[in-house]
Amino acid sequence: MTTANNTITVAATHAGVFHADDVFGAALLRIINPQIEIKRVYRQDQVPTGAVLFDIGCGRYDHHQPNAEVRPNGTKYAAFGLLWRDFGHLVVPEQFVAQFDEQFVQPIDAADNGAAPTPIYQAVAAFNPNWDEAGDFNSQFDRAVMLAESILERQFALYQAKDHAEQAISAAVDNSLTAAYPAIVLDRFMPWQEAVFANPDNAKFNYIVYPAVR
Repeated sequence: MTTANNTITVAATHAGVFHADDVFGAALLRIINPQIEIKRVYRQDQVPTGAVLFDIGCGRYDHHQPNAEVRPNGTKYAAFGLLWRDFGHLVVPEQFVAQFDEQFVQPIDAADNGAAPTPIYQAVAAFNPNWDEAGDFNSQFDRAVMLAESILERQFALYQAKDHAEQAISAAVDNSLTAAYPAIVLDRFMPWQEAVFANPDNAKFNYIVYPAVR
């Protein structure tokens, strides 16, 4: 589940060769507002009025200027990370924004800033037309963004499920405190490890019991 936000209605990024940071940045914006217009431009006079710029323009969502921002851990921001920093809370529960940045966004940002490319970074790059193909960059960019949207939607669903699991496990712990056995009993399988081990008080339980999924 995502939270719609219609405050950004138009955005612009660079035309020509694209990379995973601008593709995933565009995908994030489209998930936040499916009606957004995203234009790819070569020149300043092609930028729509009021557009949010990303990966160009040396503004809030660009990283090509000499004083580009760096995370506290030393990983440089790219366009995707800068957009995620401001809008990630709209698509995943707040407690997972930093975790998703670390696990998913930062490898893409790092590759765009010169680190070794990850498989997902290479997969997106492969959507650029080859020299002997007739395809144009804009149509291939749209195809890459569609793939990125699908990936992000499933990633966001995973984090929503983790949030639901935390709530269900909290309720199960409350119920188990009154039971005669040192076990947390779940009515079905769910990803319980993070939620259980995050609370030191749960060390009093010796077992997690749930129905088998096989």
